[in-house]
Amino acid sequence: MKAILYIMLLIFVSCGGNNNSNFEKNRNEQTQKITNKVKTINELKIDLRKSMIDYIKTGNAEYGEKDVNECFFIIDNFLIDVKNSKSKKDGLSIVKNTVLQLNNINKKTNFSLIETMERENIAEIINLAGYEKGYNSKDEDITEQWREW
Repeated sequence: MKAILYIMLLIFVSCGGNNNSNFEKNRNEQTQKITNKVKTINELKIDLRKSMIDYIKTGNAEYGEKDVNECFFIIDNFLIDVKNSKSKKDGLSIVKNTVLQLNNINKKTNFSLIETMERENIAEIINLAGYEKGYNSKDEDITEQWREW
């Protein structure tokens, strides 16, 4: 919703004194800039995995690739389950179960697997999947009440 209002504001501001072709060009450029900022679930997963694996390579991680794979197993199962869910109640139950599983794996790794950037990516993946099903608003964090990361 914020993105739509922002686009409308940009259109309104950009149309003052421009002819139609410039207006269309400006609108398309502004819309493309906004669209480029929104990441897909797959892009978020790629960023998340890269972040986790890169940290292992520093030699400072208290977790290994097996823990990363377990984390992604949980996330991938979540995405399948929430996609197949039939109601908001079922969807939120899946979110809760997923967050609790992620809490456990993070605890197992001495709370080092899910740091700030990872927390943001995981929450965004879960929230975006819920939003796509209509279970939450775009800006609502449906993980917050259960997560310890």
